[in-house]
Amino acid sequence: MALFILFLSLAILIKITALIAVLAFFGAYTTHMLFAKKLFKSLKLSKVVYIYLGFIVALFSVILWYLYAIRYNTQYGSTIFSTTIRPIWEVDATEQWRIIKIVFREHSREIFPLVTWPIFCLLFLWIFWSKAVSTLIKYLLAFSLLGILAYLILWFWVFDVHDYYFIEVLFLPLILIGAYMKYTPKWHFLRRAQRPSEVLFLTLVLLNTISFTQIAAGNQNIIVKNTPFISSFIKGNWGWFYFNHQDHLGQLQQQKAAIQKKILPTDTVLCFSDPYPNVHLTAIERIGYTNYNLSRDLPFVPQIQNLIQKGASKLLVFKSESTHPDLQPFLAHPKYEQANIQIFDLKPYKK
Repeated sequence: MALFILFLSLAILIKITALIAVLAFFGAYTTHMLFAKKLFKSLKLSKVVYIYLGFIVALFSVILWYLYAIRYNTQYGSTIFSTTIRPIWEVDATEQWRIIKIVFREHSREIFPLVTWPIFCLLFLWIFWSKAVSTLIKYLLAFSLLGILAYLILWFWVFDVHDYYFIEVLFLPLILIGAYMKYTPKWHFLRRAQRPSEVLFLTLVLLNTISFTQIAAGNQNIIVKNTPFISSFIKGNWGWFYFNHQDHLGQLQQQKAAIQKKILPTDTVLCFSDPYPNVHLTAIERIGYTNYNLSRDLPFVPQIQNLIQKGASKLLVFKSESTHPDLQPFLAHPKYEQANIQIFDLKPYKK
């Protein structure tokens, strides 16, 4: 029981939207037992009571943590961690339609091949239509669908680029596949087509998986060039990613040893070319600041000077970005230059 509470709490704390699947199962079981007039009888079983109590304890602990995190982030002006929703009504109709097209045309095929989604829809309807399927399964699918729809509406505008947000919906296709494996033998009219359909489905999933793993690994082979499973949009995104990596972060990783000789462990570095909180700092294993610490609404020069006063002693910047006008007052003392990497000394600017 303790392990159930622990792992359930960790799952929700890592990503609160993991509650979608959890609530679907709890909602389906509770509704099924309630309409079957067995709920109160089931609560006499210690195992059932412990599961409900474990869920309540996990949910309560997560609520407390989020309340603390929201207050802490508000107090210190932190915007790194998202503790709010991104609903559909925050974007206009044009943007809504653009995101919807990206979800259906691009992100959906990253989960399963496009041709298999109509099969899942038919399977979903068959399960509701069949009298052989348990009402518990039907309730589970209903709660799952409602949870996913609520999720898509409340976190809508993150789906334009963040494909990993769809991890939360993967449990529904798995439920459908599980129901298919359990109840298909009872659907006599499907028996002849069952084996060929299964082979075809698994073949498509395998080819889809191979295609995406190959392009995600940066390979340029016959699969990547000729696969029908990946759109030119996704190919372009991954192509840009690897081109950008080779010319930027990849060079930091390759030159790490040389950079560390110029930026000592006692130094505090400003990684001007890093728009994220700590990607470049992690790559070179040093402490400091990044462009994320600079406000876009204010001039950079006084902000950089302020970071120097706080201890920033080295400036690391990509050569392609060293022409930025706000950097020019701080480039008089070069310490290192190799390929696209430049390092400058900031200590002379400390007042």
